[in-house]
Amino acid sequence: MGNQSDAQRSEVELLTEMKKRMSIEELLGKYQEHKGLSKLYLLNERKDFDTESIGFILGYTKPYSPAPFDIIPFARTGGDGCYFAFLTDFGRFVTIEDCPILFVSPSDFDKNKPNQSNILFANNFDEFLAIMHTLTYAEIIRFQDLTVLDFETKIKEVRQERNEYDAEESKALLSSTLHIIEEEFDLSEIANLNTYYTELNSSRDGRQWIKLRDGIHLLKAESENEDPEIMSTKLPIEALKEWLKKTSMISRLAFYRDCPYIYSFSDDDYGDILQIIANQMAEDKMTREASIIEFEIKQNKLSKAYFNLRRSKMTPKN
Repeated sequence: MGNQSDAQRSEVELLTEMKKRMSIEELLGKYQEHKGLSKLYLLNERKDFDTESIGFILGYTKPYSPAPFDIIPFARTGGDGCYFAFLTDFGRFVTIEDCPILFVSPSDFDKNKPNQSNILFANNFDEFLAIMHTLTYAEIIRFQDLTVLDFETKIKEVRQERNEYDAEESKALLSSTLHIIEEEFDLSEIANLNTYYTELNSSRDGRQWIKLRDGIHLLKAESENEDPEIMSTKLPIEALKEWLKKTSMISRLAFYRDCPYIYSFSDDDYGDILQIIANQMAEDKMTREASIIEFEIKQNKLSKAYFNLRRSKMTPKN
């Protein structure tokens, strides 16, 4: 089967390949699993505890596009493909404990509203857990400016709705989960979420940060004093290859972040763009990111072959 092209494989073979997942080691790269996250996995084995009751379902996975290339997804919300991820700034955060948390909603992606699908959610995992302990439902933040959102009203609405519609068993599980988290974790006290998000966004807005379309910005390395060359318009494929080879590392990283807002993921040649990026990342020893993109390219090809095969079976023969 290994020598067959995707077009020659059977429907079952294609489905089997499409179901394959990357290992946790591949997804984490140089990072170790977060201890708090590992603890939640163990707690989820208890009958009186479930993180889903407070708004997230655990599970490492590859990023779902469109999204930044330098993230490590670790939980999903269960609605519209939204998920939470560690933001690594292309490995510039030394440990996973240092990484901020991003809320990603690929279905909300809009090239003209770069902040809409990627929201800076927490300064670190511990604060993420404290915020979810308060919200219990993260999707109230979609399409919102968190510096001015009326969190008190939104949270009250969620609680009233759950109190009205949830079964008694679900209410008990929510209460138990909240209580156990309070006992097992040293939760950060966040007095005012609007102030918290104002400060969180400001913390990534200084001389050490590269201003980008996504509004999340990118951390400079200590040795990088020059301003990056920011690509503002599409280049033809061959010109893009040449530009990536001759420009600086920091300029490449800035482009990788801005790529979804320059080249559309729905374009026919986006797979070629991804391959160029993966090749350059591999040259730059960005093994984790390059392997994830290569996996994405492979899955996209398998998916295309599978649906072409299905379509051919449904097409009437003359």
